[in-house]
Amino acid sequence: MKNLKELIKNDERVWFEIEDSHKKQFLLFAKDNNCTWMNGDEILPTENNCGNLMGINSENKLGFVATYCRHIKPINMPRIIKFSQILGEK
Repeated sequence: MKNLKELIKNDERVWFEIEDSHKKQFLLFAKDNNCTWMNGDEILPTENNCGNLMGINSENKLGFVATYCRHIKPINMPRIIKFSQILGEK
């Protein structure tokens, strides 16, 4: 599995599309890559939850992204990565 630095590259932030069945794996991935929640709290994969669209910025801060944002196609929309592809699934 690629690490977060490889995925973000030079982007200021990226969004991850996450299937319900992969949410805990995604949180573990974020924690293993030294991410914290936007407020600085530690990510606890067995206790926390995430949405189906999450953002990580270049400072390794994780936050929820409203699905609405994806559909309005904001200017400078971040790259969207399907987490299932990182796991090697289609």
